[in-house]
Amino acid sequence: MFSKKRKQSLWFTEQFQQLHQSGLGFSDSLQLLEKSCPDPHFAKVIHAVLRSVKKGRAFSQSLKPHPDYFSETYLAMIMVGEQSGNLDQVLNELGAYLSLQLRVYQSMIQALTYPCLILMLMLGMILFLLWFVIPQFEAIFAQFKAPLPWLTEGLFSIVHHLKIFVLCLMLAFFGSFVFLRNRLIQYWKQFKKTTRLFRCPGIGRYYHDWLLMFLFKTLSLSLKSGLSLQQALLLLPKLFGMTPFSQLISLLQQDLRAGQPLEKIFDKKEYFPEICNAYIKIASVSGALDQQFGQLALHFEARVDHQIEQFKVLLEPLILLVTGGLVGLVVIALYQPLFSLGGLM
Repeated sequence: MFSKKRKQSLWFTEQFQQLHQSGLGFSDSLQLLEKSCPDPHFAKVIHAVLRSVKKGRAFSQSLKPHPDYFSETYLAMIMVGEQSGNLDQVLNELGAYLSLQLRVYQSMIQALTYPCLILMLMLGMILFLLWFVIPQFEAIFAQFKAPLPWLTEGLFSIVHHLKIFVLCLMLAFFGSFVFLRNRLIQYWKQFKKTTRLFRCPGIGRYYHDWLLMFLFKTLSLSLKSGLSLQQALLLLPKLFGMTPFSQLISLLQQDLRAGQPLEKIFDKKEYFPEICNAYIKIASVSGALDQQFGQLALHFEARVDHQIEQFKVLLEPLILLVTGGLVGLVVIALYQPLFSLGGLM
């Protein structure tokens, strides 16, 4: 999740890059950012960084006491930028990286907001019909003492047992969660670190492409900043530690230490599709590994965008179809007896 603190980090990176590129020193840039910071708490963080810089500490070391805002990858990039003299370029790359994270996160939120609102409206409407409208029709039909269609009888039976069913369902859910809470949490932690998650319908492919996008984007950014591939891989465990890529990163590090060829290191079909192997083979010949990683990141970014749009296109009409179907069944169940009862009047 792209937290508020990460948004502050993005704002800081973009603004500091512009100020530093204009020729201002660290202290002057940080003073301006502290005064213009819209968040009072983050302004205190900038003030702490400013005091540390004035004491003669390196910029990367001054950011280190604030890991909630600046990750280890962020600090490593800044350190390399300081040592190589390419801090402006590193800040620009970091800004693009954080912007990508924010854009993907916002796209997911936008894709889920409308369907969730429709679902809430649908559930509210159905509960209103079941609790207030249908009992009125049942009282009317009872006055005629005539046999009702099976669909209507079934609907009335559902209404009679709905409150008890919902109560029992809630008690069973919360009871099982309380008694099995630790086991369920442990199972979920283990499950989300395995590649079985990639095979889950719908979300699995999207999650896989999302991880690949940020994996190659992080590697590309690290190499462009001047880190070696081995140093870049050392930064990844904390970024992907609770994902299926936790095992992958260990395998990559082992193969790299063993001196395996580049195409052999990334030849893990369970994690990487064929297109990855093609780009890596090109990189092993051309030596432009950071560029090929960047191209792969763009490829999977496009796939993630496409899947989000596809999700929107498919889910919205599906929800409307289900809503219309349920409301239609209720209407048919309520009005079907009226045709037969009309002959008895």
